[in-house]
Amino acid sequence: MFCEEYLHRMMRSSMYILGSSGYLDMRDGEDRWVRVFLEQGDVRTLPAGIHHHFTLEEKNYVKAMRLFVGEPAWTGYNRSADHFETWGR
Repeated sequence: MFCEEYLHRMMRSSMYILGSSGYLDMRDGEDRWVRVFLEQGDVRTLPAGIHHHFTLEEKNYVKAMRLFVGEPAWTGYNRSADHFETWGR
């Protein structure tokens, strides 16, 4: 789904899982991966500036609602395009 690592520079984002399941991987303050399994009914909110990506599990399907607070539109910055000095860690 969102296999490439990215972040939202100026906004919080939430993912509400409406159906099926998958893995939300995010970087901690020391740049290590933290993996969270999300399934139907789960909500996870990430602060602005957190590198993350979402991976489907073996069903290869998820129905999710994405919610954002901040910028008026979804803007993702891929890790490979990481050129900002500070990401709010």
